[in-house]
Amino acid sequence: MCAALLLRRQGGTQMALHCCWMLRSLRWSRRVPTSALNRWFETATDRNPPPAPGGVRIKLRYVTQVATRPPTFVVFGNRTEGLPASYARYLTNSLSTDLDFGGLPIRLTFRGGRNPYHKK
Repeated sequence: MCAALLLRRQGGTQMALHCCWMLRSLRWSRRVPTSALNRWFETATDRNPPPAPGGVRIKLRYVTQVATRPPTFVVFGNRTEGLPASYARYLTNSLSTDLDFGGLPIRLTFRGGRNPYHKK
């Protein structure tokens, strides 16, 4: 938006590039509070719940941001190794559009807890 307005003016190319760079760097360094992430996560999983491969339900519990530059998020749950790549893409795309991370590479990893009752 900013770039389109500046490009209409003659000689606004340099200002447009500077404006785009500043917008990118602001989003690149942004940290989202865990409470806001979990509100987004709840609505995203309500819209499209995780699949149940083999009839076994995957419970995704919460999400947190562990790093910036690039924005890196970790989703905690159980049986996350059985989560299809398509659902991970859904969460990444939803995160990008809903929380205004468009155009940035987003890293999304999944961690599962250990089951203390599982026989070794």
